[in-house]
Amino acid sequence: MIDDRLDALLSAPLAAVEDRGFSARVVADVFAARERRMGLELLALLAAAGVLLAFLPLTAIVDMVNDAIDYVTGNLGNSLPVAMAALAIVLSFSFARIVAD
Repeated sequence: MIDDRLDALLSAPLAAVEDRGFSARVVADVFAARERRMGLELLALLAAAGVLLAFLPLTAIVDMVNDAIDYVTGNLGNSLPVAMAALAIVLSFSFARIVAD
């Protein structure tokens, strides 16, 4: 009997609480803080890129990119484990599409 009464009390909806716009202000503050943080991250990224471009000649940057591409295509492109991992990803994606359809 007590359990039934307790269940009834716990399952009854609560009355609405008037917050006079407090929730909306909190959400607006959270979004504003997120925007400020994203802006600072973008500024830091642009500053780092500016420093890199200021101290390294453009040819050195192009050479670094070319070396990275040569490494990836030469060493990793001919690697059996990488090929097997790519095959597993493709098969998993294909199976997921078949199941979804």
